[in-house]
Amino acid sequence: MDLLSPMPPTPLRPDPEFQLQAWDRQGGESRKAFAAFVIYRDLPGTRGCLAVAQKLSCRLQTIRKWSAAHDWYNRALAWDEHQGLIAREEQIRERQKMAERIAVGGMELQELAREEIQKLRAELRNGRPDPSDPTHKKMVPVRLTAYQIARMFEVGARSERMARGDPDPDSPTNYTKMELFIGTNPPPQDDPEDLAAARALEEEMLKQK
Repeated sequence: MDLLSPMPPTPLRPDPEFQLQAWDRQGGESRKAFAAFVIYRDLPGTRGCLAVAQKLSCRLQTIRKWSAAHDWYNRALAWDEHQGLIAREEQIRERQKMAERIAVGGMELQELAREEIQKLRAELRNGRPDPSDPTHKKMVPVRLTAYQIARMFEVGARSERMARGDPDPDSPTNYTKMELFIGTNPPPQDDPEDLAAARALEEEMLKQK
């Protein structure tokens, strides 16, 4: 392949909105037949020609003739798939909106936390006004308990670790569950070697007792 030769143009894809879909009125389909198909397509639950005939007060034979001639069954399935695709796309959009709302709320909470941390840092350095002093000039020292210090360090370390992509050591997904079942029932009789080994182990365990 010549690297200097121009790349072939990408074939254009037609807009599905302007294409004839299976659930649209088809060529050779009369207005009455298409109206009957729409009723069939939009039936709740299990679709059937009898329900269409009853809604239109029409002969069942005529409805069945239209259904067979214009492939109502597969066209209705295509409509269902189309509606499912629309629902999934809407769900994706709603999840994206939800994620954006959560992200904005998380940023606001982080900003509030930073502001409070700055206030706490200033109080730890300078103290806070004594509420019993009417002049509010007397400062009382602010001290943190050992538990508060340890807890703040733990939260800060975990936040940094998660921000750097390290796994949370306390997450249950970081551990593998292993179960060991020990039974006293002998193995099947059809394997004499396993049976002899099991009996030898059992005798050894009895000696240790």
